[in-house]
Amino acid sequence: MRQARLHIKNVVFLCVSIIAVHFQLVFKIFYTKWDNLSAFFPYRYTANHFWRAGELPLWDFYQNLGYPMHANPQGYVWYPITQFFAFFGEYSPYFMNLELVLHICIAAIGVYFLFFYLGIARHASLIAGLSFGLSGFATGSSHMIGFTIAAAWLPWVLWYLLKCLKEESTQNYVALAMLGFLHITGAYSAFSVVLLYIVIGIIALHYVKKQVSNPVKTLTRLLVISLPLFALLASPYLYSIFDSLPYFSRATPLSYDSSHFARNFSFECFQSLIFPYINSSKNGFWEVDVSLANIYIGSFLFLGAIGYLLTSKDKNKIILFFALCIFWLLSLGIHTPVHKIAFSILPGFNVFRHPYLFTLYSTLLLIYMGARYLTTAHLRTKTLLKIGLVFILVIVLIALPAADFSLYPTFWDAWYSLQEKSPLNKYSHIALQGIVLVLLFSAMLCIKSKKHIALVVIVLVDLALAVQLNGPLNMYYNVPTAAIDAHLSKISNPSLTNQAAYTPLGVLSNKTIENTAGLWVNLNTFTRTTGLDGYNPFIFKTLADLSKQTLADSIACFGLVRGEGVHQLKLGYNSIEFEIESEKSQTLTIQQNYHHRWFASVNQIPVELSPNAYGLITLKTPSKEIGTGRLVYDNRALRVLFVISSLIFCLSWVFLLFFANHIFFLFNSKT
Repeated sequence: MRQARLHIKNVVFLCVSIIAVHFQLVFKIFYTKWDNLSAFFPYRYTANHFWRAGELPLWDFYQNLGYPMHANPQGYVWYPITQFFAFFGEYSPYFMNLELVLHICIAAIGVYFLFFYLGIARHASLIAGLSFGLSGFATGSSHMIGFTIAAAWLPWVLWYLLKCLKEESTQNYVALAMLGFLHITGAYSAFSVVLLYIVIGIIALHYVKKQVSNPVKTLTRLLVISLPLFALLASPYLYSIFDSLPYFSRATPLSYDSSHFARNFSFECFQSLIFPYINSSKNGFWEVDVSLANIYIGSFLFLGAIGYLLTSKDKNKIILFFALCIFWLLSLGIHTPVHKIAFSILPGFNVFRHPYLFTLYSTLLLIYMGARYLTTAHLRTKTLLKIGLVFILVIVLIALPAADFSLYPTFWDAWYSLQEKSPLNKYSHIALQGIVLVLLFSAMLCIKSKKHIALVVIVLVDLALAVQLNGPLNMYYNVPTAAIDAHLSKISNPSLTNQAAYTPLGVLSNKTIENTAGLWVNLNTFTRTTGLDGYNPFIFKTLADLSKQTLADSIACFGLVRGEGVHQLKLGYNSIEFEIESEKSQTLTIQQNYHHRWFASVNQIPVELSPNAYGLITLKTPSKEIGTGRLVYDNRALRVLFVISSLIFCLSWVFLLFFANHIFFLFNSKT
């Protein structure tokens, strides 16, 4: 029980620390930014509305002439944690804030338990959890919640995979399947592809080194319990993608074109291991996207990682260093041939961008090395701290002559107003952050007692300052939440549409809707009007092939339903209804992308659907028709899979929480 209390105490400390560092988001001072607010929030906003109405979120009418939102890997329709927010009202930007910080907490807690299980001392595991949750990767990519979710579940999947290989307990195999399900339905898809390779590699390595408790029984349970359970839990997600994959342009493998990986991580970005604040200087890292540049893990753990590599006699050191180098080389993208080789020969690598994602795994490895050193060195690190102090002092002294001190008053004005970029150059930022590090190193060298507690506090201060310095750039908009809420309230629409049958789609363009900070590409979602544009990587091939001129001349000038005598348009959940009054048979065009899961009827008599030259839905009405036309997007197999998946998810939780006594098992896990 004492160990359980210590674990609970440390978990609470991790959560309180992360909440405090992200106070702008948790206490609704500012909203998370860029992709989160402009893209991922609208996806959740639409799906949440369907869930609250008791309907499956299948078809989104409002973006890119409609698409199956349940088949969008970045749509989070099947991710349980996002669905959970439906119980608390319409999904709001504040829910996005809370979901982001929640997953950062999950990531930190996962690393804490994973490392403790691997024999890392409790204080070092706590520092590692802080470092992972407040790392440069977590901060820099915090506006892409799929990256954050991937980081959140990665340590948990690895922890339970190792438990399955070393312990004979059914609950481990059930938990592993559930964690894999959470990862694949929430994370950016590329991370799930990479994780699959990592899982296979870890299993193979353990079998080769004969480190599996019972090789035959373990493999059997993985194949009989974990894999089928995972497949059933994820079946709605996997089936949705499989059923709609032929329609998506994003399903086509990319060519290895440097433009696909431009502005990604570069060699210069390794400076962020010591000075991540360079990213917010007026030039930042040269020609690198500010969200793909930061790999900070905290100065103390980075020093610890160096100490581990130089002094440790750990038999796994060479394997870990080799893996670290591979992930770093992959993350460098077009700057080395390694990424191109992997892109060419490894299945799944040729359908996603952002080589920077590999820094997630190098970050975890580097933190592990630092934590291992803190465990084995028992804080006898004064020599390393002195070397680090001298090294940073030398860099600061070199940077000072190139720093633009004349602009410091302007800098403080910019910081006070929370501008994204500083007016100072990178040498000024090196000097600023370097001075802070010198003070922290000096404080650590002066401490004589309670070194464990002191180190945890100093590490937290170091990481918190790094997060806050880059916060205006990566984490939040400096626009008050009240202003954004007022704008959303103004343009939102409580009904499913407010457009008439003949309203030209061109007048419903995003350009005709007033925007505000962070909300500019998926505004049709808020007004709930169908449109041609929108930000969504998973658009239909037919739409992607159309020129802007074709869209303007042949589609935008017409309403949602093109035909004679059509009126009383009504959009439902996954359905379209309208009245027809015509003296002759005609071909109606429904300006939504054709999908084989659309079904239609006129006066309850089924009619056949087909795509036109632009990939839009067409149907032929009977002659002299007066009545009701109805189109429904439905998938019965998917509904069955959803019921099965939901039932198994609930039963698995019941098993883990009650029959397996899983919570106490968690706190008493042995190294």
